[in-house]
Amino acid sequence: MTKPSAFQSLLVGLAVGTLLLVVLVTLAVGWWVPGTGESRLPVFVVAIYASAVSLLVIGFLLERPSWQPSTRLQGALFITLIIVFGLLIRIFLATNPFHNFDIASYTLIAEIAARGENVYAATSRYNYSPVWLGILGTLRTLPLVRPTTLGFIGIVRSFVSYGDLATLLVLALITRAERQPAHRAAALFFLNPVSFLTSGYHGQFENIAILALLAGVLGCYWIGQDRALSRAWLWGLATVGLIIKHNIFYEAMITTHQTVKRWWLKLLLIAASAGVFVLTLLPYMSGPTAQGNILQNVFLYTSAVGHYGFSRLLVPGFTRWVFIAGLIVYPFLLTSPDMIRRLLLGMLFFLAFTTGLADQYLVLPIALAALRPSRGFGIYTLVTTLYLLLGSGVNIALPGARFVPVDLVWVVVSGWFIWTQWLQPRIPEIQPIRVNVGVLPRSAAVIACAVGAMLIVNILFIHHAEKHYTRVSDDAVRMVTALSLVSPGETNPDMLIPAGEGALPCGLFAGGHGDFVLWLPDFPACEGDDYTILCLDDRGQWTGDNVSGTRYRSLSRQLHFSVAQDGTCGVLEQ
Repeated sequence: MTKPSAFQSLLVGLAVGTLLLVVLVTLAVGWWVPGTGESRLPVFVVAIYASAVSLLVIGFLLERPSWQPSTRLQGALFITLIIVFGLLIRIFLATNPFHNFDIASYTLIAEIAARGENVYAATSRYNYSPVWLGILGTLRTLPLVRPTTLGFIGIVRSFVSYGDLATLLVLALITRAERQPAHRAAALFFLNPVSFLTSGYHGQFENIAILALLAGVLGCYWIGQDRALSRAWLWGLATVGLIIKHNIFYEAMITTHQTVKRWWLKLLLIAASAGVFVLTLLPYMSGPTAQGNILQNVFLYTSAVGHYGFSRLLVPGFTRWVFIAGLIVYPFLLTSPDMIRRLLLGMLFFLAFTTGLADQYLVLPIALAALRPSRGFGIYTLVTTLYLLLGSGVNIALPGARFVPVDLVWVVVSGWFIWTQWLQPRIPEIQPIRVNVGVLPRSAAVIACAVGAMLIVNILFIHHAEKHYTRVSDDAVRMVTALSLVSPGETNPDMLIPAGEGALPCGLFAGGHGDFVLWLPDFPACEGDDYTILCLDDRGQWTGDNVSGTRYRSLSRQLHFSVAQDGTCGVLEQ
């Protein structure tokens, strides 16, 4: 009897792990049905399980790079399992009823855009270029879901998750051009818990910007790196990535510096990339409020300062400008002929020295590191996964679970950066070959079937969210726009008007006539377990005479009610 190869054992293990994931997801979805509980524990258990299986596969592939599929069928089955496992956990997290502040912001932004308002003037909670605004507006018009329900949240997070799937395809084609094994890069990226926790649950879209960047690299490989057309293609896609998420602007500088030799031309192209980004914002710079919000929340946005890395040790204001100067200078100091390594170093530099951190930044190096894996990457994946599950207040971690400090992530990523920059043994230069665009792997049909099946599951999950997590009228329902701030940092004076027994509102919104839905994450000061809605009358006093049908849903943190008056209304804890 022939002994199975090590890769066959890994393949069987992943197949069993995928079947168990299907069982756990089925049980967890059943748990969400109303009347059976509102705990996020089932979601957390599934996330823990999926992360453990993924970390085991990643660990084996990093420690045993010689493990290779012995036949084309084995390779196709392995990649198919990667797609099924990776998409299933992303779809599950995307359509679960829990979400965070960023996801609630997306719903608010989509509603403002639907009213035809200038989002930069209407709220201080939008920190990006208009590209993401356009994507949210498009997703809101899809007939699959009503825009005020958890179905919309599910479809937004699913969209971001399918961005990962597109990245997987690009990575596979890059490995083909570099004559590297595709299965390893596919697993290191698509099974990576940092990736699926960020895309599936958090719903942030750094991965879409990285997809554009990698598509630029792939086009450069296809066309030929020494051709002017390839340089133009790479510059264009890197600029698109910068516009989608400008926290990767240094990557556009790195690609331009490496591919353009004349200094006057490379500086001109870098300035052009920045100019295109500014041009996308010009149509929205009408009025002082919009201009102030764009300046403060887009160009000068700092994320969370003072709790990570050097910002904990040094004066944040001064350190911030030193960090920005370093980001501008560092791309010109890189000398490696390997473009992927340069881009990876840029992201590691950003994470090691940034003075403001948001959890979604931690996904930045994952796709590039899947092409240039190392033990540093493995340790980073392990520690960051533990932080997202057991230390972050933004991801699917259980409430109060703060066991892994973010500074541990900083120590690991700083060590990874130092190793990659100065200590890593020199590896042979990779010479990519030109790949025929028409050449597709023979396993494309199998993989396409897997993706199609998961898409059907995705639609069913979204319908499940619509059916079980939302009970709103079929009539027009208006989303609440927070009025607690009249401008960044300035509190609305109506917040200081006391109601009965001296209680103050924890949030304000504009009333009207009709049914309303309020998302509690839009009002960070509202931290209670039950709420009431009151509105200001013509004497400037709070009254509930024109408010009816108030219902609070703790599972989704939605407050449903009807209002029959204009003016300012408030949310008060009971």
